[in-house]
Amino acid sequence: MRKEKYITEQKRKGYTLFTVKFYYDSNGGKKQYSRCFKSSDYYSKNDCLEDAINHRDIKRSELIQKKTLDVCDLTVADVWNEFDNVFQVKEGTKRVYRYLYNNWVQEYYESTKILDITPFDIEQCLNRAVYSMQDHALNKLLCLWKKIYHIARLKYPNTIDMTDLVNVPKSQKKRKAPNNTVNDDELIKMVNYLMTYGNTMQTRYNNKIIAYSLLIMRYTGMRPSECYAINRNSCNDKYISIHEAVTLMSDNTYRTANVKTPTSIRELPISNQCSNVLKELSEFSKNDYLLQNFKGQFFNMRKLSSYISEVSKKLGVSVTMYNLRHQLATDLITGGEDVRTVQEIMGHTSSTMSVYYARSNDNLKKNALDRIGSKLVAENVKKA
Repeated sequence: MRKEKYITEQKRKGYTLFTVKFYYDSNGGKKQYSRCFKSSDYYSKNDCLEDAINHRDIKRSELIQKKTLDVCDLTVADVWNEFDNVFQVKEGTKRVYRYLYNNWVQEYYESTKILDITPFDIEQCLNRAVYSMQDHALNKLLCLWKKIYHIARLKYPNTIDMTDLVNVPKSQKKRKAPNNTVNDDELIKMVNYLMTYGNTMQTRYNNKIIAYSLLIMRYTGMRPSECYAINRNSCNDKYISIHEAVTLMSDNTYRTANVKTPTSIRELPISNQCSNVLKELSEFSKNDYLLQNFKGQFFNMRKLSSYISEVSKKLGVSVTMYNLRHQLATDLITGGEDVRTVQEIMGHTSSTMSVYYARSNDNLKKNALDRIGSKLVAENVKKA
């Protein structure tokens, strides 16, 4: 392999790393430019070297002509470190972006200057993830890059956002058909267990609170975070007023905050059955927020979800909090309710989302096909 000026070659496990590195004058001082190229990202080692050579020639020409001086000199890591100062997002959202950065951006680009990131780099970043992520996560990864550029532009307004030229690839991750339905017999089995099980007063109290919450979510389709924010002033015999949700804050405590979207704010009519559950709950609960735990605190929603999964597995049933929401949407859609009504009950931003939430099952599919089959048979008999 021929040697090239300003390009060093390093052998790594499974690939070769070519590094373009040189110094240039900027405002009377010396600055270093560097950019890495991995042979594993190319068809061959020679192709990788050729790309490094072309990049070197272009960047040296630009810098020598002082076309890129006095502009954004931040690395991707520099920009990422400002994320918390710019975006006041919920802790759960921040955790998602932190995971994406640590697993898909940091290794390849953290030392690269934001000015040197190309649309090809971002496209490659997304392409590396297509076998590990589903479509919504790939879109979130692109969103992370957009936020990185937003921070850079706040500091250097002339920075160009390269994400505008990037197309999000389709996920190639193998996935099983989702099971978002809940069998009501299994739900009642789980509720009965939680209503009676517990070795201590605290455990019995908490389990009973969880049982009430499962019934309320089944009857209303509320999001878990909305359900656990119900207080004595937000519900009566006819309505539940939904305007806040339990949220993980930056100090790692759970408190109430605004609901997910403006359309999530709603006055939700309640059925007679749900009204009875709320009456029992209000008599049982000792807190203003009816679904707080024995200590008068909000449940840790992540641990709560895991606990419900453990109990569900122990009982041999399949019940999760969010699937109760999917089940109500399914019942409403398959029951013939108009989509606009379903949208407002669920608090969705669009009717498309409401239809997406609905899930069919084998019986519904078979009945639909039987109806078509009977119709075809009847028409053929008439013709005969």
